[in-house]
Amino acid sequence: MTGRMKQEKSIRSRLNKGNKMIIRTRTGSFILLIIPLILLIFLSSASLADDDGIFQKSGIYKEMIEAYKQAIGINPDDAGVHYNLGVAHGDSGMYKDAIESYKQAIRVNPDYANAHYNLGVAYGNSSMYKESIESFIQAKRIDPDDADTHYNLGLAYVKSGMYKDAIESYKQSIRINPDDADAYRGLGDAFFGSSMHKEAIESYKQAIRINPDYANAHYNIGVAYGKSGMYKEEIESNRQAIRVNPDYAKAHYNLGVAHGNLGMYKEAAESYRQVTRINPDDADAHYNLGLTYGSLGMYKEAIESYRQAIEIDPDDADMHYNLGLAYGSLGMYKKAIESCKQAKRINPDGTDTNRQLDDAFNGADTHKGAIESYVKAVRNDHDAVTHYDLGAAYGKSGMNTEEIEIYRQAIRINPDDADMYYNLGVALVSAGMHKEAIESFQQVIRINPDDAGAHSVLEQYEMLKKLDPELTHELFNSINE
Repeated sequence: MTGRMKQEKSIRSRLNKGNKMIIRTRTGSFILLIIPLILLIFLSSASLADDDGIFQKSGIYKEMIEAYKQAIGINPDDAGVHYNLGVAHGDSGMYKDAIESYKQAIRVNPDYANAHYNLGVAYGNSSMYKESIESFIQAKRIDPDDADTHYNLGLAYVKSGMYKDAIESYKQSIRINPDDADAYRGLGDAFFGSSMHKEAIESYKQAIRINPDYANAHYNIGVAYGKSGMYKEEIESNRQAIRVNPDYAKAHYNLGVAHGNLGMYKEAAESYRQVTRINPDDADAHYNLGLTYGSLGMYKEAIESYRQAIEIDPDDADMHYNLGLAYGSLGMYKKAIESCKQAKRINPDGTDTNRQLDDAFNGADTHKGAIESYVKAVRNDHDAVTHYDLGAAYGKSGMNTEEIEIYRQAIRINPDDADMYYNLGVALVSAGMHKEAIESFQQVIRINPDDAGAHSVLEQYEMLKKLDPELTHELFNSINE
């Protein structure tokens, strides 16, 4: 008679969500200075926008900064020059200097809305969100109908985890400018952060209505669908994001997660392969590809994917653990043991790893090693499954007394586990304790009246009793050896 085994899978899905902070910068008008003609040519436009990096590449920012500093030396109380110096610093990525320049502009003119606004931008780009919020609040006080101020304030609130305030700020931005797709996407992010997934989905839909090719909005609505368990919709959203941006690695990744959640493992594998093509150093993509190959029974491919993941992130216990699973599935027990031991070195308290060592040790005919592994697991994890596995290891080693005791301990933890009673019954039969064994199988039927195995054992026992009551136990043992 064979006991029933429990198996556990260690599958980890990682979702990447959200976007980088995209703050709208304001430049304003320039105060023309008496500087070299070449500089005046660059400064003659109405703004300092440098989308093509012309100023940066030409080194003109350095000259502009020096020119503004000279002007400040002549007139230190010119708010406009301090402001423009801040813009030049900010566009050069010198946010600390930009902050100081905007502060000087505000010192001269406390109600300089654009200076407060760009000070908020500089703080945000420096990840100083508390200060960023305060600056945007000041800008809003001076100019309450500026949509961009409300938008950036919402973004700073999101970055600070203040989602309720962010929702209100984005709503104000949308009130002023109802056709701003970015504001709707930001509102969706704020709702998502508040776990209001239904509202987040509606906001992202509005962003997509305004801009059907908004890849980030398609991606983010996909994340919200995934959190809502709407995997088919998540798949379609990520496909739309990929349609707009074929190399959108995050969208390919989440498409793989969604396919996996629906059991569409071939499609999931293809999505993860796309991620590794776009970003060969994405350890999670290699790892999830390995898990997916394992679900397809493609253990050789799974091993290769886990190896790739471990090469990138050698200290991830789960990766070593699942590599061990794949090796064990191919009967490569020595390597399976090595991988699981490596996982244990990284995470000594990982009870899943201790359990997995049992299969590896059993395959290598080293039941003693399995028992030692499970004894350690029982010390760290007092759940019924761990005791169950230790009992199975004792049974394979012929340690019948220990097997019975550990199953009884497991039943005390979970008295309604039919499989536990079944295996206890099997162990009791092996020990010749037929009365107790019959009671265990009766408990199985109490918990699960349709358990065919338990019914079969009891019917067999009753039949033998009718045939020859004196030889019942001997015959029962002989049949079930």
